[in-house]
Amino acid sequence: TLSPTPGILHILGLAVAPNPVTGASYTLHLKLSAPSDEVVISVFSSSGRRVRHGTVVPTAYGSFEPFTLDTVDDLASPLANGIYHVRVQAFDGGRLADQAALSFFVLR
Repeated sequence: TLSPTPGILHILGLAVAPNPVTGASYTLHLKLSAPSDEVVISVFSSSGRRVRHGTVVPTAYGSFEPFTLDTVDDLASPLANGIYHVRVQAFDGGRLADQAALSFFVLR
């Protein structure tokens, strides 16, 4: 098993709760190994269309940090039932340091 290099930015954990998403919001839990300038979160439909995109600045690392997202797309339309994919990209010094992805289900 590979372990992250100390002081180097890695995504150590990524989760969506609840899964399946049944309400008006869900929480993305992100664990980083080191501070990050910014984290880009993109949500894609099962057809590959980007439905949500945003940037956050994490305030913690070494433990899971929650980011709550509404169950809507960038145009504020509710997400339809189905499978969605989240891609998280962590940047350090303006360059992409690591990325991770996971899938979740919306069921209303």
